[in-house]
Amino acid sequence: MNPWSILGIRATGDEREIKRAYAARLKVTRPEDDPQAFQELRDAYEAVLKMARFANEHGAQFDDEEVEDAQPVYVAAYEWDPEPDLESDLEMPAPQQYVAAWEFEPVAPMTEARRIWAEFLTAAHRDTALQLRQLEARPDFLDLEVRECFELCAVQYCAGEGCDDAFRMALAEHFQWESNYAFIYREMPEETAQMMGRLHDYRHAE
Repeated sequence: MNPWSILGIRATGDEREIKRAYAARLKVTRPEDDPQAFQELRDAYEAVLKMARFANEHGAQFDDEEVEDAQPVYVAAYEWDPEPDLESDLEMPAPQQYVAAWEFEPVAPMTEARRIWAEFLTAAHRDTALQLRQLEARPDFLDLEVRECFELCAVQYCAGEGCDDAFRMALAEHFQWESNYAFIYREMPEETAQMMGRLHDYRHAE
């Protein structure tokens, strides 16, 4: 099955549409319930996002073909937002969602990402690869906005001269920064340039 079918959408260069489809699939594909399906979903999301960004950067067009074997994702009526705002819908509940006042505490994605980053750093230098695998399984890391903000925290840290080279390399390989740095460069151009330069120096010094 091709990655577009896993997400249940046509091939497109619209990153917002891809993110919406991924968020919808996450509602019914959890790592604790079906690790293999979750990994397939995550791999498909990363693959189509790369294809979309490459197409946008090079002016390529996708063929308008139907997605084969796509299964609709069931979403309860009270959870449905016909046109979600990806920039703000994680900071406040949608009007259709019934959430008790005492259960809801809005947390900005960057605030949540910084909290996760601080926890991650306490043990990350001992076995970085293991800590990154455990990080991917955390429920609070499934939020796409939080994950992207976490990457920005990591880039800022790895850009510093005091960051351990092996640690910087482990994060770069995990997040595939050397092969796909469009997002982090767009958000943090100076820090990304510094980090990539340090990675380059470290690789050539080995």
